[in-house]
Amino acid sequence: MDAKQNIDISCPAHLRMKEQWELIDALLGSTLRIRRDAVKWLPKEERESNIAYRVRLERSILYGALRDTIRRLRSKPFSKPVKLEGSKPEQIESFIEDSDGAGTDLTQFAGAMFDDAVAHGLTHCLVDFPRVAEKPDETRDEIATRVRSMRERELGIRARFVHVKACDLVYWASERDSSGRLVLSEIRIKECASEDDGSGTQVEREHVRVLTPRDWTLYVKRESKWVVSDSGTHTFGRIPLVTVYFQRTGFMCAEPPLCELAWLNLAHYQSDSDQRNILRFARFGILFMKGVTAEEKKTEITIGPSKLIRSSSPDADLKVVEHSGKSIEAGRLDLQDLEARMEMLGLQPLMSRTGDATATGQAIDESKTQCDVQAWVRSLERGLTQAFGMAAEWMAVALPADFKVDIFSEFGLAMRAAEDIRNLIAARQGGLISHETFLLEVRRRALISETVDPKEEIQRIEDEGPGVDGLVGIAALAADAAKEPDEDPSDPEEDERSAA
Repeated sequence: MDAKQNIDISCPAHLRMKEQWELIDALLGSTLRIRRDAVKWLPKEERESNIAYRVRLERSILYGALRDTIRRLRSKPFSKPVKLEGSKPEQIESFIEDSDGAGTDLTQFAGAMFDDAVAHGLTHCLVDFPRVAEKPDETRDEIATRVRSMRERELGIRARFVHVKACDLVYWASERDSSGRLVLSEIRIKECASEDDGSGTQVEREHVRVLTPRDWTLYVKRESKWVVSDSGTHTFGRIPLVTVYFQRTGFMCAEPPLCELAWLNLAHYQSDSDQRNILRFARFGILFMKGVTAEEKKTEITIGPSKLIRSSSPDADLKVVEHSGKSIEAGRLDLQDLEARMEMLGLQPLMSRTGDATATGQAIDESKTQCDVQAWVRSLERGLTQAFGMAAEWMAVALPADFKVDIFSEFGLAMRAAEDIRNLIAARQGGLISHETFLLEVRRRALISETVDPKEEIQRIEDEGPGVDGLVGIAALAADAAKEPDEDPSDPEEDERSAA
C-alpha cells in the first residue's frame, strides 16, 4: 500500500493513551456528546426494548463534575496574567499580546495548554515559522541561513506558537542523538480546515502535517485518498516541538491526572439515569381494581377530580398502589455519595503536600509545600520557556539568561490557611497569643486586607462588642478560601456566566 494512503495512522503509544482519553473526551463534551455513544456509556438492560432505552437515554443528564473541576483548577494559576521575567527582546515581548499569530495572548494560550494537559496528562507547543520566499541562488549552507534570517527580520516576520492538543499528535518516531538523548525524528499532526470546494461552498477537510528535522509536508484527504497539498524545507535543524507533561509515564506518553474522577463521573451519570427512570414510574400510582362484575369491566372508567366510580358488586375494591420509596432514597444517597467523592477528588490537586526533601532543603525551609497544580504550573512554565528559546533561536535573537515565563502559583497558601487559622483560633481562645498577633497572622495569610491595622481593628471590635463569633467567621472564611477557587473579576466568560 502506498504510504500516502495510511499517513493518518496512529502509533501504538498514541493508541494506548487514546483508550484512556475516550471517556474523558466524552465527559468533556457534555450531555449531547456522551449520549451520542449511547450504550458505550449507558448500558442497555437485558430485554429492554429500543424504545424504552431511547426514552431512558433522553432523560439521562450528565453532571459535569470533570469539566467543572478543570475550570476550577485553571482559575487558580490564571487568575493573574502570565508574565515574562527578565530582559526581553522586542520580538519576544510581542508574544505577550499575540502568541499564535491570530491574536491569542500568552495567558489564553497557556490556559488552553493547561486545560489539555489536565485532561490528557500532556500537551504540545509547536514553534512554527511563516514561509519566506527563497531566492534562486540560495542554498542550505550556514551563510544562506543567516542571510534569510536577516531578511525575515526586515519583513517583520517572526515565529509563532501553535497549540497541538494531545489527541491531535497521532504519530511520532524517535532516535538518539550524539549524546544518547531521545529526540524526535518525525511527527504527524492531524488537523481539520475549511476550504472552498470550487462551487463557493465551504467544506471541512482532514489534513495531516508531517514534520522532520529538515522538511515538512501537508497532506489533505480528497475522495478518500491522501494527496500532498504543500511541502517545503525549514532551517531549524530539528523538530521545533515542546511537550509539557503533567503526569508523565514515558517519552511522549502520560496518564490523565483526573482519570479516577472521570470514572466516578461516569458512575454518577449511570446512577442518575437509574434515579430519573425510577422516579418516572414512582410518581405515578398504579390503579388496582378487583371484584367488579363482567359488565363493569367492559365499561370505560374515567379517572380524575369530581369523578365517581360505582360498582354493584359487594366485593368491589379500587385503590392506588404506590411505590414505597426505599429504592428512591437509596438512589439519592448514592448520588450524594458520588458527588461528595468527586468533590474531594477534584480538590486533591489543590491540596498542599510536602514533597520529598533533602536534609539541606528542609533546613532551608521546613514548611515549604507544593500542591499538584503548582507542580503542573512549573512544568508549563519550563515548557513555555523552552518554546521561547526555540522561537528566539529561529529568529536569530539572543535570549537573555535571566529570561523565564512566570505563571501565578501562590494560590496554594489558601489551602494551608484553613488549618492555620483553626490553630490560631485555638491559640487565641487558650490565651496563648494576643489579639493583635492573631490579626497579624490572619493578615499575613491574605485573609484580610494588607491595609487593615490590627490595633485599630481591635479598638473597633471592642466598640462593637463582639464575642467569639468573629473568630468562627474568620475560620469559615478560611474554609471557603480553601474550597472555592479565586475567580478573575476581569474574566469576560465569568461575567457572562454571572449575568446569565
